[in-house]
Amino acid sequence: MRVSRLWGRQAQEAHDETQGPPHAAISTLGFAVDQFDYVPVDAEHGLLRVAGAWEGARWAPRPSLTIHMADRTLRYEPLPAPPVAPEDTTVRRTWHGGYAVPAEAISRDARYTLEAGDRSIPLPEPSGLPRDPEEESRAALEAASAELEAERAERAQLQSDVTELRATHLAEAAEIARLREELAEALRERDEARAAREAAEAAFAPHRLETAERERDQTAAEAERLQAQVAGMTAHLEEATAEAERLGEERSRLQFELSQATADLEAAARDRSRLEEELAVREAAVLELHKRGVDAQQRTVELEEQLSESREALRRTLRENLWEVQP
Repeated sequence: MRVSRLWGRQAQEAHDETQGPPHAAISTLGFAVDQFDYVPVDAEHGLLRVAGAWEGARWAPRPSLTIHMADRTLRYEPLPAPPVAPEDTTVRRTWHGGYAVPAEAISRDARYTLEAGDRSIPLPEPSGLPRDPEEESRAALEAASAELEAERAERAQLQSDVTELRATHLAEAAEIARLREELAEALRERDEARAAREAAEAAFAPHRLETAERERDQTAAEAERLQAQVAGMTAHLEEATAEAERLGEERSRLQFELSQATADLEAAARDRSRLEEELAVREAAVLELHKRGVDAQQRTVELEEQLSESREALRRTLRENLWEVQP
């Protein structure tokens, strides 16, 4: 049973080979595919368009289109097209064909074949197949979520670094306070040793004075060492304080950039919704124009057939009149 050539009829008029194996052809068609695409017409119907060239054919065949689905195989005849004069070459002849198919037969799992007689050729997946809007939205949402999570992780790392620097700063401040106490204690001991030395010089023998001087020198050396250590710790504390301030500024900048990125993402989502709406309107207009063109082609074929019949009737009438007027 042949599929209807009109858009209004149902798709079950196609050859239905339910649960049957794919059609096995004897040999391959001499046809080079240049384009194979799908154009949705409405919620229930669509149009598959094939463009290419026949090798070594003066008159191009009109092959049927077979759709191999998971549970059945459907075959469709091409839509009518205006007659085309033969080309001068026998090497390559271009051909365009359209097939009206139900939308439910179009999926990414289906396989497509052109067949003419006992010859066939597999077709690639048609371009223009409908995409799942939920998957696109989910992918965009996951990308945005990943970006936000990365920003949050970076901000958390900065907060951790600032906290660690503050803890280090407090520990170094406590160490400096301890060193200052030790310095004060060393200075006090130095002063006490100096006083003891002066007292020893007046009250004790010269050998006791020499011992006191050695103790004084040791105390002075220890005081100088502690002063150098305090100076180093002070410089390190100043560097840590500057680094903490820099990290605080960097955190503020990243928070500002995160706010801007969030705002840009929301604006992009709004623009995307608006563009999708405009695209849907324009696609609907293009499909309507295409449907009108197909209807016009069908009407042209019918008028040409009527004109041919009228000419034939006129010829018969003229012949009959000529026979009547002859003696």
